[in-house]
Amino acid sequence: MTYRGDRTSGFASPASQHVEQSLDLIQDVLSLQQPSRYPVRIEGDGLVERGIHTGDILIVDAAKPATLGCVVIASLEDDFKACEYTLQKGQPGISFLTASGRQFLSLEENNVSIWAVACGLVRATV
Repeated sequence: MTYRGDRTSGFASPASQHVEQSLDLIQDVLSLQQPSRYPVRIEGDGLVERGIHTGDILIVDAAKPATLGCVVIASLEDDFKACEYTLQKGQPGISFLTASGRQFLSLEENNVSIWAVACGLVRATV
């Protein structure tokens, strides 16, 4: 913001040189302009242990490779599921909470594919 004496009264703030630029969440923080990034709204509490709750919005990247322990969106029987990418007995798979406890599904044995990797979280309420 620049000081224009013809439109103000008084004097310019000495802090005017230290004003930060506005923050653009879409471009600067979440990078949603990238074609491989998508917002995904979460339904269910399968990742509540990771601090991800119903109504949260995950920012996912379909081009990012999955690493052990990361949160992913997996394609499972014509449905998408937010879960954790993990290993069990040397087999890569997905893990999530159900009403009966933690469930693990092997990628190969259950025809599961990783669609995208979570890289951000947006929560409307705290």
